[in-house]
Amino acid sequence: WRERGVTIEEWSDEDFAPLFVNHPLPVNASAKKKFHRHRDRQKRFYQACCQSLQKQNRTWTTMHDTDEFIRLNTDQKMKLLGVPHPLPSIQQPGIIMRVLKEGIQRDESFAGNKSACISIPRVLYSSKEINQEEQQNEQAVPE
Repeated sequence: WRERGVTIEEWSDEDFAPLFVNHPLPVNASAKKKFHRHRDRQKRFYQACCQSLQKQNRTWTTMHDTDEFIRLNTDQKMKLLGVPHPLPSIQQPGIIMRVLKEGIQRDESFAGNKSACISIPRVLYSSKEINQEEQQNEQAVPE
């Protein structure tokens, strides 16, 4: 990745959320507290990462989990975002970046882009097929 201009930095919680290191949740913390701690930790990481990238004069980044894949979503969802039809084949090298660049050049508000961020709808994959109800329960905020 380095020959493509990608810089990889490894951070730990101490780098962006020392409060979490110094004040860990108790083992018996509720699912809701654990969920909110995770979301807060993620928010703090994204904030610190964006600030670091801004200091380095970076012009773009992508933020996704290591178990997530960036892909063009269904034709219908992408059509709503202004992506041309039919969708290009995902097998074309660099197609996602090309679609994003072309969209931004064509229209500053591409994909609802009213700020510096472009949100790409997620498609969930799993090694085990789950039904719609189970999927919604997985994404729900714990009580």
